[in-house]
Amino acid sequence: MRSSHVVTGGGRGIGRAVAERLLAEGHFVVVIEADPEAVEWLEHPAHAARASAVTGDAREEAVAEHAADLAESAGVLDGWVNNAAVFRDASPGISPTPAVIELIEAVMVPPSRDAPPPYAGS
Repeated sequence: MRSSHVVTGGGRGIGRAVAERLLAEGHFVVVIEADPEAVEWLEHPAHAARASAVTGDAREEAVAEHAADLAESAGVLDGWVNNAAVFRDASPGISPTPAVIELIEAVMVPPSRDAPPPYAGS
């Protein structure tokens, strides 16, 4: 049975490169993308039989479940690439200093094994 993968944010940039690589290796790929125009490349005849697009926010349970269902209907769901991300933003000199420091530490300081992931539940 064929292998399938879901790639969030697979319409552009790194997510698209990952999706294209998986397609080139013969896998079925489901791309979750918020922008419907970003997945128009999947309509190309070379991809149409081996890829699907789900338009929406990957954080929404219904969107993620729909993508998983599509992937499982095409083959064994072997991978899920979480490429899409929504980041809280802050600007030095504009945002409060503690908020800027918190964001820098979230990226630069390795979490302890017992710490929850950054921004869990927000």
